[in-house]
Order: sequence, then C-alpha cells, then structure tokens
Amino acid sequence: MPTCKNCQTEFTIYPEDIKFYQKIGVPAPTFCPGCRAQRRLCWRNDRTLYKRKCAATGQEIISMYSPEAPVVVYEQKVWWGDGWDALDYGREFDFTRPFFSQFAELQKVTPHFSMYNMNPVNSDFINYARDNKNCYLCFSMVKNEDCYYCQNTDNSCDCLDCISAKEQSEKCYEGVDIDHCYACGFVQNCSNLIDCWFCYNCVGCQNCLGSVNLRNASYCWFNEQLTPEEYQVRLKKYFNGSFAALEIIKQKFHQHLQRFPRKNLWLIKTVNSSGDYLLNTKNARDCFDVYDAEDCSYLWRSLDAKDAHDVYGLSEGELMYENISTGVGRDTAFSLMSYYNQGIRYSDSCFSSQNLFGCVSLRHKKYCILNKEYTEKEYNRLVPKIIEHMKQGGEWGEFFSAKMSPFGYNETLAQENFPLTKEEALSRGFNWRDNLPFTVGQETIKPEDLADNIAEVKDNILQEVLACAVCQKNYKLIRQELKFYQEQNLPLPRLCPNCRHAERLKLRNPRRLYQRKCDKCGVAMQTAYSLDRPEKVYCEECYRQEIY
Repeated sequence: MPTCKNCQTEFTIYPEDIKFYQKIGVPAPTFCPGCRAQRRLCWRNDRTLYKRKCAATGQEIISMYSPEAPVVVYEQKVWWGDGWDALDYGREFDFTRPFFSQFAELQKVTPHFSMYNMNPVNSDFINYARDNKNCYLCFSMVKNEDCYYCQNTDNSCDCLDCISAKEQSEKCYEGVDIDHCYACGFVQNCSNLIDCWFCYNCVGCQNCLGSVNLRNASYCWFNEQLTPEEYQVRLKKYFNGSFAALEIIKQKFHQHLQRFPRKNLWLIKTVNSSGDYLLNTKNARDCFDVYDAEDCSYLWRSLDAKDAHDVYGLSEGELMYENISTGVGRDTAFSLMSYYNQGIRYSDSCFSSQNLFGCVSLRHKKYCILNKEYTEKEYNRLVPKIIEHMKQGGEWGEFFSAKMSPFGYNETLAQENFPLTKEEALSRGFNWRDNLPFTVGQETIKPEDLADNIAEVKDNILQEVLACAVCQKNYKLIRQELKFYQEQNLPLPRLCPNCRHAERLKLRNPRRLYQRKCDKCGVAMQTAYSLDRPEKVYCEECYRQEIY
C-alpha cells in the first residue's frame, strides 16, 4: 500500500486502477485521492470575478483572473476570434530544464479567455458555463434560462439560489439537489414537486410544507394531512411574505427534520458503485455528483463518462485522467479547461485539437509541443524523449503544482471542499489572494432596517447598497431578483449571494465516504455521514422500509 507523497497517509491503488493507468500510459499516482482532488481544485476559480482590462483591446472586462494574476487575458470574443494565433507563442523544448518551468512560462504569455462561458445569451456574469440565456452570477451551469445565483444547475429556468437543480426545474428558490420541481422553495433531495416548501426527500408531491419522506402526497403540513382548505388557511397565516415568519418556519422545519432518519447515500440505478449522488452508473468508485458513468473512479460533477479517473467537471469523455473542466473528447490527461480533443497531455484551454503536449490556448491544431507545430513523425519521436526527461525529474504522472496556479487557494473550489486558513494554505504550498473584490462599510441601508414584508418593498431598493448580516460585505439586488421575490411572496434575504451559497453548501454532505453501522439494523455500510454527526442514518433497505 503506497504512502501519499503529500499528506503521508497510506492509500489503496486497486487492480482496476492499474489496468486503467496502463491503458493510457501513465504511472500510478503518488498522491492519495483526496490530495489529488485538492491539488486539481486549486486550479478552478468559479465564483470570484474581477474587473480588468483585455490585453488585446484595452477595454474593461469581467474575468476570473485578478488583475494581479500572472496571465494574459483576452475578452471572450477576441479570444475565440481569428485575430491572433497561439502558435505565435511556440518554443522549442529545452532538455536542460524541467518541463513544468517551461510550461509555466508558456502559460504566462499565451492569452487566456477571461471566463469559461460558451454560447451565452445576455449572460456575461457567469463562469464555467455553456448554452445559458439571461443568467446572472451562476456557476457551473449548462442549458439554463433566467437563473440567478445558482450553481451546478442544468436544464432549468427561472430559478434563484439553487445548487444542483436539474431537468426542467422551474421557479424554484433555495433548492438543493432537486429535479423536475415547479414553484418550490427550501426543498432538498426532492423530485417531481409542485408548490412545495421546506421539504426533504419528497417525491411526486403537491402543496406540501415542512414535510419529510412523503410520496405522492398533497396538502401536508409538517407531515400532517390537511384538507385543501385547512392547508390554505395555514399557508396564508405563516407564509405571508414576512421575513420574521419565514425564519420561524425555517427553524421549525429544522427541528422537525431531526426526527427522521437520513439515507446513507443517494444512489439511483447504480451497479457496483460507491459515492454519493450517483445516477445510472456502473463500476464507479468514490464518485460524487456523477450521472451516466461506467468504469470510473474519483469523479466529481460528471456527466456521461467512461474509463475516467480523477476529474472534476467532465462531460462526455472517455479515457480521461487528472483533468479539470474537460470533456467531449477522448484520451486526455493532466489538462485544464480543454474540450473536443483527443490525445493531449499537460495542456491548458485547448479546443478541437489532437496530439498536443504541453500546449496552451490552441484550437484546431495537431502535433504540437509547447505550442510549436511538428510533423506527425517528429511529434512521435519527441514526445517519448520528453516523457523520459520528465521521469528523470520526477514530473511525469504528476498534475500541475499548486504554485503554478494563477489563483489564490481562497478563490477556488479547493477552499470550498478543503477549507484552510491563509497560514495553512501557504505552509502547504498553495497561493493566497488577499485583495478579493468586495467592499464593506458602503451600505446605504443596514440589514435590520430592511422591510420585514416583501409587500412593503419598493423599486427604489434597487438603488440601495446592502450589507450582508453575516460577513458585512456589500451587495445589491437586481431587478429580476426583486421581481422573483415579489411573485413568489418571499421576503428580501439578509445575506449576500456568497453567504447564501455557503449556507446551502452546509446542507450537502462533504465529498467523502465513511464506514459506520446502520442505526436501525446494525449492518456495516458506507455513508457520507461521519461518525460524529448527530443524525440517525439508515442503510438503503431500512430507509425504504421507513418510507414505504
């Protein structure tokens, strides 16, 4: 059993992993799965956006790269345009120097796009997204319309403050892991709901509030069956657009939820698979938020993958390893933000290309090393020599080091999943960004002075500068957001978008698995609930018996 080169803990490399590494021609990892994930995630900044100037036009743009980041940034349309060629930055490989130092130099001078936002329509302030329309401050999003402050949400519309709203969810607020829900709020692990609020693990329900583990129910109030008339009377009394009333219901629901057992894992239509929030997977190990996968390990946020290991943000990929934000391709390893490729290694922001090694921002290219183009014969002669050179320096098979990242640790998904203090991050070799883009003390209205009821809020609130009740950072409301609150009879939130996002994250279990016993039958099981958690946790069979 190998010992992690980073954290010094022992970890397991399984026989099927060895077969995969042999298939794509890479050595076994020297970092454990957790440390590999942390190292990858420090390269992905979803949510921290800056104003800076386009290096080509001088125009002010919005970018995921801070003005101090050591990288050249182009505005989206310029980067995707034909007015420049990344081959102009190509250079010969120097066999007297380490590969990573040469690649880092290429990364710093070759232009990067300001944000990863493909095919947006009126959706400039979103990142790691494609095919979205009328969306604002949304991250990791695919094919949505009229969504605001959402993350990991796909194929949905008119949703606000949701994480992982899927498959035609509409008019939902504060939803976490939902699908096919309509006009619902504060619901988690639910599907096919209509007009439901404060529900957990409910399916096929309508007009329910404060309920848990219901199936095909209507007019239930904290799991109590009511007539339609009784339900409407209570709804008008306690859910009336008042912030104070909403907080009372929220606290009551939290207490109510603690009475019910939790399911150990959310696995649907899975075969020989482990992880959490898996759907239609076969032979998947330690995967999280993964749909339609086969023969995969250590994937996070993935759709339609086969023979893939250690990737965050994968869609439609095969033979993928140690990547972040890649897909619609085959045979890609140690790469960042690269799509529609085949046969690439150690590359960044490359698209629709084949046979690249150590390249940055190439499109529609073949047989390139450090952005220099070669013949197929020359490429096939040089790459093995470079790999041998990397082996001698201990580089081959390792992902890019954290120090090479243009982001501070606290800007990235690494901080969300592996939180560290500044001192801890720096001592472990990560970067840190001190000057994050926010203001404090510039509010024109304090949280305690906001109107209690949405009916009392006028349009002039859009001109006010608000302050978060938790972090004190300033923020503003947008018109679409206010319209949503008014239509749904919801009070104004007292937290900024980032703190609201952090509160939703607390509702989800971490991407880790633990061994513990079912609190009902005592059988040993895997779960995302650690032993020190207070919830009662049941195995799949006992949980089904509880519900049905």
